[in-house]
Amino acid sequence: MITILLYTFYLLFFYFVFRTYSFTSNTGFSFKLWFAVFLLKFLAGCANLYFHKHAFLANDLFFYYQQAMEELQAGRSNPWEFVRTWLFDWEHMKGHLNFFQKENMVYWSTLGTLVHTKLMTLFTILTLGSEYLNILFYNFLFFLGQLAFYKTLYSYFPQKKWVLLLTVFFIPSVLFWCSGIHKDGLVFSLSGAIIYCTHHYLAKKQLRFLLQMIVFLALLLCIRYFYFLCILPPLLILLIFHSRKKLNWIFLGAYLVLGIAFFSVKFILPINPLQLIINKQEEYFKAQGYSDMETPLLQDNVQSFLQNLPVALDHAFLRPYPDPTSKLKYFFHGLDVWFVMAMMLLSLFYFKRNNWSPIHIFIVFYTLSVLLFIGYTIPNCGAVVRYRSGFIGMLLPVLLLTSNIPWIAWYEKWTGRSGNRKLSTEK
Repeated sequence: MITILLYTFYLLFFYFVFRTYSFTSNTGFSFKLWFAVFLLKFLAGCANLYFHKHAFLANDLFFYYQQAMEELQAGRSNPWEFVRTWLFDWEHMKGHLNFFQKENMVYWSTLGTLVHTKLMTLFTILTLGSEYLNILFYNFLFFLGQLAFYKTLYSYFPQKKWVLLLTVFFIPSVLFWCSGIHKDGLVFSLSGAIIYCTHHYLAKKQLRFLLQMIVFLALLLCIRYFYFLCILPPLLILLIFHSRKKLNWIFLGAYLVLGIAFFSVKFILPINPLQLIINKQEEYFKAQGYSDMETPLLQDNVQSFLQNLPVALDHAFLRPYPDPTSKLKYFFHGLDVWFVMAMMLLSLFYFKRNNWSPIHIFIVFYTLSVLLFIGYTIPNCGAVVRYRSGFIGMLLPVLLLTSNIPWIAWYEKWTGRSGNRKLSTEK
């Protein structure tokens, strides 16, 4: 009975929060539809948790929940110590700022887990220990960032709102993985918030958007520092050169310089960016996942990275293959992957350069950087599917919206006419 009351109370609470703060305004859709999308994400998160509880003996979701319950159990004997630890025990960053040292990489990975565990502890208190109800709170955070990303792209292509809604929220892998109790949904949300703040800062030059952007960047650094390292270069290029013509060529030139520096800076300075990728790959190898893809080991030289580039692209964009003889979950993931790839290739075939804005170029370079990083470092097929999900949810909408695919153009023309008829009737 208490559980039913909690579900009812929190559903009504989030309903009024969305209603009161008008998060869904200027989106082209009604509030009721957006709340239905939020509930669907909650149900997808519940399905994700149910799947992991019954498919795996050990998983991250179980770890976070058990950690929270143990902390709460210990906190009963000393509540003030529990509060002090929860608020202030974040370990010390001093001496760990150099990402290129192997021991520091472990620190930053642990920091991301610590943030996630503290969130789980807070939500577990609010839900009185209801494991599934925790998902509602997580998806509130996840949904806001995805919605911010949607609103950014909607401001450029309001006539393609349905295409945008479907590709941002309803790609099966994105819906499933970015709704569960994983850091992937939080990464997508933070990336969406950074993109939203960047868009508004460039348009309005208001300091509050710049400050918000910095806060979200700091959170992304704490959650997954290597995604922060991927977003920082294109973001700085965008902020510096956004008003220049032929920005796409500026991005390409800047990334060419960064690529050269990536492989040669170790000969000039006492840092080695290649070792960052190699160390991260070693971490994933030690994790020993369920679906190893026989990823070749990277070496500390240019030749190794170039030789492994086709493998990295294959892992990032094409795995798992839709093989009917494989496990059912990998077969369906394969169908999802190949559908996404077909839509991407179709978008590139109908590429329209005039539709691109600085924000779109930034998103493409950011997502491709992360996907390439994932392809190089993660040897486990299941982890690849989960880690790349949010970035596919950012890359595919941009490619579809900025291309002139005939059926999308026909839909755009049809909705434009119907909108004009509606306006003339209202007059």
